[in-house]
Formats: sequence, C-alpha cells, structure tokens
Amino acid sequence: MIYENPNMITRNKLMKLWHRKIREKTCYCYICGKLILKHDDLSTDHVVPKSKGGSNSSDNLKPAHKICNSKKNDKTLEQYLMELHEQTH
Repeated sequence: MIYENPNMITRNKLMKLWHRKIREKTCYCYICGKLILKHDDLSTDHVVPKSKGGSNSSDNLKPAHKICNSKKNDKTLEQYLMELHEQTH
C-alpha cells in the first residue's frame, strides 16, 4: 500500500487555496509581505529553492507576487533580503 505524505500537496490545490484567499483579501506575498490583489500577480515561491535541494512539499511552497519571485530568483529569502539591504546601503 502506498501512503501519501500529508505535507505533499499539488501545486494546483495550493493555487486554488491562494486564489480563494485573494478573493477574500487575505493572501499575502511571502517575500514582500504585501497583499496580493490580482490572480495574475500570483506565483508559487519555493522557500528552499529547487536548485538548492528544495521540494514541492506544502511547507516549502508559499504565495508570492510574480515580480517578487522573479527578483528573488534562486536565493533563499534571507539571501535575497541581505542582497537588497546591501544595495540600499
């Protein structure tokens, strides 16, 4: 018998959940912390980037603005924020 990992959730199910949260005005970007207002602005960020061994488990996937996720690229949030801090100082 094959048991499903309870932490594994399909991206499709997560996106449906996040789209509902957008409608309810309760979906926030993991990266910048601002409210995601449009469905077209939503993307899925990997907390630990896949290029650094991150998985598609639900605890590693967070909602993010497409532009924030694009700028963060394959860095961790801490690396990205440190880079931003260094650019502004």
